[in-house]
Amino acid sequence: MAFALPCSVVVTLFFSRIAGLDSGLNPEIISRLSPDVISAFVALVAGLAASYALIRPQLSASLPGVVVSVALIPPLAVTGIGIARLEWVIIADSFVLFLLNVGLIVFASSVVFSLTHLYTKQTVAELALKKEDEQLRKEVERAKKK
Repeated sequence: MAFALPCSVVVTLFFSRIAGLDSGLNPEIISRLSPDVISAFVALVAGLAASYALIRPQLSASLPGVVVSVALIPPLAVTGIGIARLEWVIIADSFVLFLLNVGLIVFASSVVFSLTHLYTKQTVAELALKKEDEQLRKEVERAKKK
């Protein structure tokens, strides 16, 4: 992370001149510059859906990633646009929305995990992880023998 973030900033600054980001801001970018009720609601629902999908194995495994990306990627994309344009107001405002969304997702997930008493199932989860680790270790040993 300490290497990836500065590299992404350098690449963004390098390609921003080619991409023509000097034009005006469109409504989608402007909507990601200030937290509002809709953005907060989307992040809250995303956190609820993602955490519920994590505790229900019969649900799609990709659902949490898709749901969380709805709330987190747009503000980060606008932050990148702000970096490319070297406009600190855009960077700061969109990053505040990102942090708010992260906080709401964590809050919603905590509520879901508490209501489903996930902490009581910790020993079952630990046993399942140990079993999977043992199976993985055996498969690695078999692969080395071949």
